[in-house]
Amino acid sequence: MTSKRNSGQRVEFDEVRRREHQKQLREQHLAELEERFGSGNYAGDKAKTKIETEKLVAYKKPEDLPKEMKKNQIYVDMKNDSIVVPIFGQMVPFHVNVIKSINKQEEDRKIIALRLNFHIPVATASTIIFPENFDDPNVMYIRELTFKSRNIKNVNDTIKKVKDLQKKVKDKATEEREKSSSYNPEVDPLILIKGKRPVLQDLKVRPNISAKKTSGIFEAHQNGFRFSTKGNEKIDITFKNIKHAFFQPCDQEMIILLHFNLHKPIYIGKKRTSDVQFYTEAGLQAEDLDMRRRGNDDDEYEQEERDRRQRKKLNDEFLSFTRAVEAAAGKDQIEFDKPYRELAFQGAPSKSNVYLYPTVHCLVNLSEPPFFIMSLDEVEVAHFERVQYSLRNFDLCFIYKDYSKPVTRICAIPANYLEGIKNWLE
Repeated sequence: MTSKRNSGQRVEFDEVRRREHQKQLREQHLAELEERFGSGNYAGDKAKTKIETEKLVAYKKPEDLPKEMKKNQIYVDMKNDSIVVPIFGQMVPFHVNVIKSINKQEEDRKIIALRLNFHIPVATASTIIFPENFDDPNVMYIRELTFKSRNIKNVNDTIKKVKDLQKKVKDKATEEREKSSSYNPEVDPLILIKGKRPVLQDLKVRPNISAKKTSGIFEAHQNGFRFSTKGNEKIDITFKNIKHAFFQPCDQEMIILLHFNLHKPIYIGKKRTSDVQFYTEAGLQAEDLDMRRRGNDDDEYEQEERDRRQRKKLNDEFLSFTRAVEAAAGKDQIEFDKPYRELAFQGAPSKSNVYLYPTVHCLVNLSEPPFFIMSLDEVEVAHFERVQYSLRNFDLCFIYKDYSKPVTRICAIPANYLEGIKNWLE
């Protein structure tokens, strides 16, 4: 009874202390919000994904119009990302990005109406940045065009071509945007050290460089790391591009790993990724139980000792590597964060239920993909949901300072982790 009473008093004391701390955080947070709202920097700059009208040029001069187009027929120019339509007997070109949608409607059994809907300045959901003088009475914008035809096959072919062209242009823009936002090794190349340097042997990488898992050497150089395989495949990671670096030992895990969360994604093979992990197995992934039954207790004890020594050896090697890198480069360039196993809790950040480990700066799950890494500095509010005595689980929702980012929800957290999570979130 005394133990329960003391436990209840400790929980009540923690709750009072937590409320006082929450009041201080609330006042600090309100001051930050007032400053952010005053500068207008409270939501993401979505205008960056829009296209300026000056860039939407179908053809620079009339001579560039395709010769194969026919009068009074819609022509889809896949090469120049344009569509040419007849208006009062004249062939008028439009860039495909100004077309919002295309659809058809049967007016009767013989006539099909084809409608082109265009982006206009008054539309709030437009993906185009119009000039500031769009309200000039001398400037006119077309909202929609309707064409009628008796040939339903031509109408269907035109709709398919326009939609295929829209998809092609969208995919091309996405690819260019990804390339521009990805890390460019030519801007900040890796500076190699020819002499003695920290090295880890026989490491694997996730995601894989090729279809098969390949082992390689992981080396620390003057301004970054290089992973190289026997097949002459290389992965370079510079310190400037590393947002978070993690070292997870193999105390209770089947693998020991170094994980890097990057500012700008890099390409590994053909895959674009912001998370790169280098790891090695700490022991056998599977064990033959028949062999265990045939052996005696001494053999089993020796196997456990070998496994314990192997894990300790790997932990020491990786720890020495991380300390050597931090000493050579300085902690202002790179510092390895380590998950706190004693603060771990279960939850489902995606489809599966996993163990989540707090670190100094993040909340992570690094053992199995898909990896989960959330920077605590980017979080504005942590909100507990479904916290009731009648429920065995609750949810935890994180709202970011950047309101354009979707919230992160961790579901199905067992109720016995509630007090521990509240304490480390302080």
